[in-house]
Amino acid sequence: MIMKNENHKELISLLNECSVECKSCAESCKDMPHMKVCVKLCRECAQKCEQISLQSNVSSDEYQQCADICNACADECAQHDNSHCKKCVEICSKCAETCHQAA
Repeated sequence: MIMKNENHKELISLLNECSVECKSCAESCKDMPHMKVCVKLCRECAQKCEQISLQSNVSSDEYQQCADICNACADECAQHDNSHCKKCVEICSKCAETCHQAA
């Protein structure tokens, strides 16, 4: 099923917030060699959230893919004790739940 994204203003705002937070987390972690997986997943999550937020029509599969990458990012960041990773866990978890509901 295809949904019009403009009907989901709250979700679009959340997607944008998640993208910004993930970019920030990736930037903060990029110079730490042991954080490569965190950086990779944060960048992928930021890209997917931004992509979905800019689309006019979004399929259930696309929302589910976004939920999956947000969950993966949250799971990875939850393994780290940095404040930026903790913020990332919070917003990614919320975004994943909302995207899953939209799917």
